[in-house]
Amino acid sequence: MLLELEEKEPLITLSYLKAPFWTVDTLFWNVPKNSYDIYFLYSVFQKIEWKKYDESTGLPSLSKTTINNIKVNTTSYNEQNKIGQIIKLIDHAKFLQQRKLKKSNY
Repeated sequence: MLLELEEKEPLITLSYLKAPFWTVDTLFWNVPKNSYDIYFLYSVFQKIEWKKYDESTGLPSLSKTTINNIKVNTTSYNEQNKIGQIIKLIDHAKFLQQRKLKKSNY
């Protein structure tokens, strides 16, 4: 999972990437351990109020230490997986609907 720190609003843009990517100095990423479902964590990360962890005086900024110290509640892997699969289905349905709307606007 890719956490992209932007130097503008919004402070954090979350992206889910499966492919290899190049990192830059404003990029954080998360590779979940085997006991965590990536789709579940993606949904949890979307609920974090990243702005309240902003450490900047100018441009938005977060540190690795701050990110690592954010506590989130999780459940068993089996339950995470079930929730994650539902989220994956909803995201896919959302993508298909957006594509359909985009085609109808042409």
